[in-house]
Amino acid sequence: MVPSLNENVAAAVASGRIGVPVAVRLFCRRPPASESASEWVARLAGLAGGWLEDEPVRVHAVENGDAVTLTISYATGKTAMLSVAIGDAPGASLILLGNTGAVYHDSLSPGVLLAEPADLPPGDPVIRAALEESLRTGRAVECGGRGG
Repeated sequence: MVPSLNENVAAAVASGRIGVPVAVRLFCRRPPASESASEWVARLAGLAGGWLEDEPVRVHAVENGDAVTLTISYATGKTAMLSVAIGDAPGASLILLGNTGAVYHDSLSPGVLLAEPADLPPGDPVIRAALEESLRTGRAVECGGRGG
């Protein structure tokens, strides 16, 4: 069995090869028949939060047709930018920067990242609520008294 992208990234973080993770940029193409882009990005936020191990303080989401981009600012200055769009072939592009190294991944291969958002953790309910509010208002949203 080929390890998942999440397992590979978690192993790289745990090994200390990249130092302390400070920024994530993750773009994912989803199949047209899958769950909404906002559902995918909410779950990807849980994945990124696990890699960064920090408290989210502010989120800003932008929707453009079938695509959603979410930017998360964390208490210690770490950031995550997560984007999901419909694509002909599922795939992912990842950059995880640490203070002494980086993890890069770029793939157009189906199933390399995930098949459905249900394969990911459900994500932080505070981020999910802030994501929905940001999409509704078009503004950045503070994450309910969590350090910011």
